[in-house]
This record gives sequence, C-alpha cells and structure tokens, in this order.
Amino acid sequence: MRPPVAVGLALSLALVGTTFMSNWADRDFLFSRPGVAARGIVDRVVSLPISHIRPANAIAVHGGGDEAATRERVAWRLYEAGIANVIVALGGRLPPGDPDMTYANAVARRLLAIGTPRDAIAMSESGSSTSGELRALRDLARANGWRSVVLVTSPRHARRVDIVADRVLRSGGIDFTVAFEAAAAGTSGATTTRNDSESIGELAKLAIAIALETAD
Repeated sequence: MRPPVAVGLALSLALVGTTFMSNWADRDFLFSRPGVAARGIVDRVVSLPISHIRPANAIAVHGGGDEAATRERVAWRLYEAGIANVIVALGGRLPPGDPDMTYANAVARRLLAIGTPRDAIAMSESGSSTSGELRALRDLARANGWRSVVLVTSPRHARRVDIVADRVLRSGGIDFTVAFEAAAAGTSGATTTRNDSESIGELAKLAIAIALETAD
C-alpha cells in the first residue's frame, strides 16, 4: 500500500496537469483580476492597465520578492495612481540570521528605497505561507474596516494567490484583485501565456491550493 502522503501528492500533481491542460493552456496570463469576476479556478483572467483597476482600501505586497523590488514597484505604481493610500507589507519570520528578520520588513525596506512614504506603509508581520499571509491580511482588513484590496505578487505566484484569496478573503466579504508586472513574465506587453518554466515547487503548492478549492 502506498503511503497516504505519496498518494495525495500523486493525485494533486495529476489534478494540476489536468487543470492546466484543459483550462489554462489557451488563456491569457493574469495581470489583474477584477474582484467582480465569477468565483472559481477556471475563470478567464484578463489583462488590464492600471488605469482600469478600481480603487481599493489597501494594496498588499506578498513577501518573498526580489531585491530588484519588482513587486514593490508595482505597488508603488498603484499607489501613485491613487488606487489606495496604504501599502501593506506582508510576511512573517525569515530564517535566523537574516537582517530583515521578517518578510514584511524586507518588503517595507524595498518600498522605502524606491520612495514610498513611510506613513503609507502598514506592516503585517505574520504568516509563513501564502495562506498565512492572506489570513493575517484578512484580520488587518477587518480591524480597519477594509472591504477591498489589491494583492501584488509575481507572475508565477499569481494563480495561487488568486485561488487562496478566493477562499480566505472573498469568503470573508473582502473583495480583491491580483496584480503583477506583466513584463516580469518575459513579455513586452500586458499579457502573456502560462509560464512553462514555473518550478516544480510552485506547481506542487498550486496543486494543494486547487485541491483545497475544489474540495469546498
């Protein structure tokens, strides 16, 4: 008999492959998803310029970005465009010895380095996963009376954020849009197809997110 973990992983990877082949192969990759889009993992995602993103109560940057501040620059552009007047830095503890101490601190440092006003940055220093970061953001949103957020991440992480946020945020009455810099996916325009160079680790995490979503 195969161990339950191995069986579960095999089923998850099979689910990912089936989902990608049947539902994602011919779809535009995500630049931003309007919060009014229908619920579900097979929604058609659309590419929109920042001018089409509706104002929100806050912009939130997921931890784990790069030192080129790719995610933070997207958040800054959204902030400058008046989408929201606060940027939330997300992410819990980093490995011991890292000078930033938390992913949120690293995000905040990069935001400050590109000119974001310090008083425009809010901190959410908990959550060791995408789901954990979003649960912490949900709690912060409830505490502040926020009803809508823009979630900024990287191209290969966007689908997983979309799936998990649908479960964590929208089910709690908080609307969301997922945004990233399309050029970061290797294109010169606002759209691109699925990036086939995504890591096995990201695919495995996405498989889990899809499995949880379809189990609801």
